[in-house]
Amino acid sequence: MEQVARVQTVIRLAPHIMERAKQCARKKNMSFNAYVEAALEEVSSAKIPKLSKDFQIAPEIAAFNGMIPAPTQEELDADPRLANIMCI
Repeated sequence: MEQVARVQTVIRLAPHIMERAKQCARKKNMSFNAYVEAALEEVSSAKIPKLSKDFQIAPEIAAFNGMIPAPTQEELDADPRLANIMCI
């Protein structure tokens, strides 16, 4: 079995989240570290569906337009998920 390089890091979790993750790891017969790594891999590789071109934004939501500054093109180029969310 090939060894994969790992980077040690520290994260802060609310106690109830830590306990729930430990319980889930035990149920799946995994170490806490392996469980967290698998969960992060799944979430970070999830595909975000594109909205159809004729999608209509509800007027209540459209009223928020301009309250949040638009991302720059550099930010959109660096994060395809952000571009997808912005429907670009």
